[in-house]
Amino acid sequence: MLPSLLREFLPVTIPFSISWLAVVEGVVVGAAVTIFFALLPLLSIRRVSPLLALRSSFESHPPGRSDPYRWLICLLLILGMVAFATTQTRQWRQGIAFSMMVLLSFAFLGLVARVIMSAARKFLPRTWPYVWRQGLANLYRPNNQTLVLVLSLGLGCFLVTTLYAVHHLLLSQISRPGSSGRPNMILFDIQSDQQAGVVQLIESLGAPMLQQIPIVTIRLSKVKGQTAEELLRDPKHSIPEWMLRREYRCTYREHLLETERVVAGGWQGRAATDSRPTVSLEDKLAQRLGVRAGDRLEFNVQGVSLPVTVGSLRKVDWAKLTPNFFIVFPTGVLEGAPQSHVLVTRVVSSETSARLQQAVVGQFPNVSVVDLELVLSTLDSILDKISFVIRFMAMFSIVTGLTVLVGAVLTGRYQRIQESVLLKTLGASRKQVLRILMVEYLFLGVFSSIAGLLLAVTATWALARFLFKAPFAMGPLPTAGVLLGVVLLTLLTGMLSSRGVYSRPPLEVLRSDT
Repeated sequence: MLPSLLREFLPVTIPFSISWLAVVEGVVVGAAVTIFFALLPLLSIRRVSPLLALRSSFESHPPGRSDPYRWLICLLLILGMVAFATTQTRQWRQGIAFSMMVLLSFAFLGLVARVIMSAARKFLPRTWPYVWRQGLANLYRPNNQTLVLVLSLGLGCFLVTTLYAVHHLLLSQISRPGSSGRPNMILFDIQSDQQAGVVQLIESLGAPMLQQIPIVTIRLSKVKGQTAEELLRDPKHSIPEWMLRREYRCTYREHLLETERVVAGGWQGRAATDSRPTVSLEDKLAQRLGVRAGDRLEFNVQGVSLPVTVGSLRKVDWAKLTPNFFIVFPTGVLEGAPQSHVLVTRVVSSETSARLQQAVVGQFPNVSVVDLELVLSTLDSILDKISFVIRFMAMFSIVTGLTVLVGAVLTGRYQRIQESVLLKTLGASRKQVLRILMVEYLFLGVFSSIAGLLLAVTATWALARFLFKAPFAMGPLPTAGVLLGVVLLTLLTGMLSSRGVYSRPPLEVLRSDT
């Protein structure tokens, strides 16, 4: 279905064909997973005697000595998971990290299940109604499904919530502000003696002047006392060659922009007259140059040497539609250097854009004008298509997670039938059995979803910080919606799967076990 869904979004036609390599890979992975996870239960029955098998309905299997093969199979399971994760990520470090996170998630959910069973046993409220006490007691009864369901439901909730949160995280990264107030025209190569005339022309047509940016071209000549030529000849230096040879277009101003924040040192908007000038570097550029706040650099400003001190390091959001710079000087240093200017404005209609371009070309033929409206509309269209693809893949994966939730609830159906028979034999009504099941599923859904949400919040924070390099955000309303949805889904699935549990005659069930 994917080629037909993405036909309008891709510039090429994707023909439908079967990848037999992918088919073989899927069959091999599926068979390997089935065999690996069947080994532990098969291992536990290889020493069971026929007599014990016949008495299994009435006698429990006596605990035996520790089986060394169990440890070997557990090791094979872990190695298999690492190998599968490595083949998917193409990097062994990411494969190992993913496997470790899965094991830690299992350990956390297993610990939560043990705490739930222990707390239910020790702090069972004696004053609660019988139905509530019985439903809570079912969490630690013999042959209970608390561990299995907390693991399954918790992992399902973890998967669904993490996918939902990452989906919104990605969409927030590619979303753009609305067209209202967004700059859509840029004028550059404006000389200093032309700046006032161009500004007056723009304002005469009713367009706002959003930004006036001076541009000065410089080169890096020294880094911490070493010249660029010495660093290029030194085989031990780690600075990329392009950073030492390129021309930097920098600016000067007194204030930070909304796309910048200082992460080291202190911002200085105006240069002091009695000391060496300071500059602010983008933090990634400073890292590649190997400099920190307080280190010394020297620039070649069109033939004039300019020694400076690194005053601050800035983190810059390059995704925002704002002119950003690697190097920013304070005012009072570069005003006398040869420079050009960039003006940023916004026009409200295509007619105004055409009039402005004609007037600029007629009065200032050296000034270049770029109408960004077409570029921005094309970019917005592409981002809308990317958003659709992300939503589609997220919903496709979320359906898989919901299948895990439904399958987890269905695993305890046989135990529920036996318990309902015992309760009805002891005099419980059909309504009481139904309410006991509802209370049990309610507790399991609430505890499992809370544990899964804690894992999802942790995973989303780690992905936002270390992988996507984006600010972490997880709204309370979507989180509460996921929590309520998982609990309701657990209740609904549990009750639908238990329809034959509380309605089965005791004699029929007892005869089926003999």
